[in-house]
Amino acid sequence: MALTLVELRVVAASLAMFAILKPGAAAAQVGPPAPVAAQPRAPEHREVDEPAPLLPAKPDTLAEPPDTLDFRPWRDGIITGIGGGFWLLEETVLKDAFAPNRCRWCDRDGDDDAVNGLDRSARDLVLWDSPDRADSASNITGYIVAPIVAFGMGALAAGREGRIHEWRENSLEVLEAMVLAVAVNKITKVAFARQRPYAHFRTDQTQPQDPNENESFTSGHTTLAFSLAVAGGTVASIRGYKTAPWVWGVGLTAAAATGYLRMAADKHYLSDVLGGAMTGAAIGWAVPWFLGRLDIPQGEVPPPAPVLELRDGGVVLGVVLVR
Repeated sequence: MALTLVELRVVAASLAMFAILKPGAAAAQVGPPAPVAAQPRAPEHREVDEPAPLLPAKPDTLAEPPDTLDFRPWRDGIITGIGGGFWLLEETVLKDAFAPNRCRWCDRDGDDDAVNGLDRSARDLVLWDSPDRADSASNITGYIVAPIVAFGMGALAAGREGRIHEWRENSLEVLEAMVLAVAVNKITKVAFARQRPYAHFRTDQTQPQDPNENESFTSGHTTLAFSLAVAGGTVASIRGYKTAPWVWGVGLTAAAATGYLRMAADKHYLSDVLGGAMTGAAIGWAVPWFLGRLDIPQGEVPPPAPVLELRDGGVVLGVVLVR
């Protein structure tokens, strides 16, 4: 039977409603689909791979370093006081009493000169035309420059690490080594009683004797300078300061200059200077190393001063002390 236009519209509406309510019947939608509401697009996150560093970052092992110097005020103070007091007394009120009246090591075979060839050659090579000027210069390098370098460079090394509070104990440790070295030197001078070169080679043997002209071996200036240089460098290396190579280098340069000037002043032979250098270096190392070095657990020890370090385009030479 024929359907009217109104009936056809009712049938079409019923079919459309059935398609919407029946699952899986989305394909039967009539008319264009409703527009989907625009959603804000999340920004894309892209992982950027950072290039790996050419060299791993150097850890700051000294940010909170353990204490590595065992300074004991009573023990070290007594040693320093006794050694320093003996040195001061011998240099002042007891100087004439300690000075040998005659040489026991005179470098003579009867009336003949018996200075060994090495000492004679070195003297001829380095003796200045004006020995007094060399003597004055050696007093400056030995008694002024060497102490300033030892104590000043130690303070700078500690300050660069942000550890300036360690300077007091460092300086007392260096001072202890110095007074012990010069005390040993005084005993050595009296024991050997070697005639100084200026007295040995002077033409007028009737000239009044200098109170200490028989105290040539070993060189006191050189002993003092090397004890300061080596003690300062040893303490800086024990502490693990990065600038310890500079403490070693500058200190040893000042000490070597002092030894050279003592020969140029005709106050000492080469063997006297070498003996003083070995005495000062040995005591300068032994005092902080055996009395002052503090053993701490492995892994907590700051790295020692490097033998060779590149810095600011230059090369720094240092010394390694192995625990």
